[in-house]
Amino acid sequence: MRWLEQRDPDRPFFLYLHTSDPHAPYTPHEPFRKRFAPDVDDPSIGTLLHTNKMKHDGGGPRDVRNLSNLYDAEIAYNDEHFGRLLKRLRALGLYQSSLIVFLADHGEAFKEHGTWQHGTTLYEEEIAIPLIIKFPDGRQAGTRVQALARQVDVLPTLLEFLGLDAPERLDGRSLLPAIAAKAEAPVFAYSYLARRRGSWVGVVHEDHKLVRAREHEGGGTREWLFDLASDPDESDDLLHDLPVWHGFLSNRLDRAITEAPAGSSAPTPDLDPELRKRLEMLGYL
Repeated sequence: MRWLEQRDPDRPFFLYLHTSDPHAPYTPHEPFRKRFAPDVDDPSIGTLLHTNKMKHDGGGPRDVRNLSNLYDAEIAYNDEHFGRLLKRLRALGLYQSSLIVFLADHGEAFKEHGTWQHGTTLYEEEIAIPLIIKFPDGRQAGTRVQALARQVDVLPTLLEFLGLDAPERLDGRSLLPAIAAKAEAPVFAYSYLARRRGSWVGVVHEDHKLVRAREHEGGGTREWLFDLASDPDESDDLLHDLPVWHGFLSNRLDRAITEAPAGSSAPTPDLDPELRKRLEMLGYL
């Protein structure tokens, strides 16, 4: 807030705001805890010690209800403070002229498919995220776009809106045509998850989703095929019922893996002690 008030009013600005909530541990502030989780009177529920225990022990329906309610409280707390930012932008006369993007990096699992938190599977509860774009001067206000959008589409969208050239070989495509309801070729959305015991890859196209899990060290491979339009909870595996879709998406997935430009490992950066400490506090190291 202070930065917004002290910045040079004659210069355009870019503000990146990152929050780690909603996120485990699920320890929301009052009055949100009392409002959304009034029955959770044990302060140890939702702490990292407790959530890590749930990841190993499984937990039951009551644990799912308690942690889900605490998570809802964290969402409400986060929403409250994002609203404070929008209110301040309005008070400073910056809201109408600002381009604002709201999105997340992942979702959270509450045993919908037997797992907790995130980074465990490629089911929708972990990889489907919100994406809201507020254009300047109320343009496209109230528009809800049903077309499939990906995180890699955000940057090309902003560059096109601002009239800036996109770098060569930039992943993703602009969402502006979809927002303007112009017909476009359907897109493929890919996802990838590396784990100690194996890896997951997935592809979504026209409401159909194929997921492939492969275990390391000679382990087997499993695949699932879902129709997200009729089965958003991914409870009905159609792998053997839709052989054409399976073959089509499997081929696209193989091509994407083969053509992926990235190597098997990222370069190791030099981190100063202060930056390393901050990343450790966020849980990234």
